[in-house]
Amino acid sequence: MLRTICRIANLRNSNLFRVQRPSCLKILPLHNFNNISLLHSSRIQFSVVPYKLSDIGEGIKEVVIREWFVKEGDSVNQFDQICEVQSDKASVTITSRYDGIVRKLYHDVDDTAQVGMPLVDIEISKDDDQSSVPMDSMAEPAQNSADKFDESLFGEKQEKTQSETKALATPVVRRIASEMNININKVIGSGPNGRVLKEDLLNFRGESVSEPSKVSHSEPVSSADDTLVSQRASVNQDTVVKLSAYQKAMHKAMTASLQIPHFTYSDEVNMNALVSMKHELKKIGKQSDVKITLMPFMIKAASLALFDYPQINAHYVAREELILLKGAHNIGVAIDTREGLLVPNIKNCEQKSVLEIAKELNDLQMCADDGKGRVSFQQSQLSNGTFSISNIGFLGGTYTKPVIAPPEVAIGAVGRVHVLPRFEEDSGKSGDGSFKVVPTHVMNVSWSADHRVLDGATICRFSNLWKSYLENPKLMLLHLK
Repeated sequence: MLRTICRIANLRNSNLFRVQRPSCLKILPLHNFNNISLLHSSRIQFSVVPYKLSDIGEGIKEVVIREWFVKEGDSVNQFDQICEVQSDKASVTITSRYDGIVRKLYHDVDDTAQVGMPLVDIEISKDDDQSSVPMDSMAEPAQNSADKFDESLFGEKQEKTQSETKALATPVVRRIASEMNININKVIGSGPNGRVLKEDLLNFRGESVSEPSKVSHSEPVSSADDTLVSQRASVNQDTVVKLSAYQKAMHKAMTASLQIPHFTYSDEVNMNALVSMKHELKKIGKQSDVKITLMPFMIKAASLALFDYPQINAHYVAREELILLKGAHNIGVAIDTREGLLVPNIKNCEQKSVLEIAKELNDLQMCADDGKGRVSFQQSQLSNGTFSISNIGFLGGTYTKPVIAPPEVAIGAVGRVHVLPRFEEDSGKSGDGSFKVVPTHVMNVSWSADHRVLDGATICRFSNLWKSYLENPKLMLLHLK
């Protein structure tokens, strides 16, 4: 400010100024320069704003930080990805609301963040009108840019700047890099604009693995023994493992289920007719690019049976002692994933055909494992279930005792289909009570019900109706809409 005033004062006394000064230009006294608004020396004011984790719905109270896309000192713009969080429902990507600089990260990866608490601190400008930026403050960024340019002339600092550049990659690739323990910023991307692809990660891992292997050939044989001893020592050490978001959800649900008095009922089902029908429908499934299994028929049979027993398709509000009969048949299917046991559900099964249910079931299985080691269920797929069926049969077993996930009031579990000998009435010798032994596809089923609101007779009748649909699939045609 003072330097500018001195320059104008010197020009006032110079001959050059007097020659070029128009007659209409009036030279103000020095004491009037304080009234000139264009020459003020105010600076841009910045403030640090805590960016809080907002409510992402479904009553979620906390999430687990899966991955950070920014670090302290990074510049962010609105809608830039900040981090990926994992709730007990699904994965969610958090984006920025502000333009500014990240000043603080409140959590590390795998830490738990509470809804309503800060995730990051972002430094933003208080002055939204860029046209009012003073002349002095506009010169400072230019000076800083020049300093950075001068520093880039030195090879060491230039190399450091390049190594700290944030890699361009999608959230999926970043998650894969995290699971592979690869610093994605060190990977050279081969995609558009240098984007890091999955193939780049695989190539990077192959190079990092091959280098130690070359060294190991040149080392003495005793080094391998030392490595083996260290590996054995590490196996014997205790390890602390934090529960994932999905495991925490299962912990809460199973803890709450301890308050439910379970009633269990078991039976076996003759699956001969359904197995034969499944083989006939496989060709139709291939034409529609849908894998036909027994599970879609079980789900549809359960939906048809729930029309006659709506009290089973319900939620129990224990605090109010109320039963909420659900109109939609959102039937959950227990699926084993890398994150643990998850129960996504197929919405409105009462309105869907067996083929449509089979297609949605295939989609859920793809979400459980997309071939890249990633669980990608949407939040809506894991919420608002009304009834559940667990298929433990693909692993083995016969009978089980499924555990109810509140607020639902019932759950079923089916075992593996075994070919077993069973007695059947000999049609060639009718009337004399003769039987013959025939190979039969037998499947065991177990039902658990909340005995506070459902009695054993209701579950028994429901199971018999569901069983009749599976043993005689043609009966389902009478009820399909």
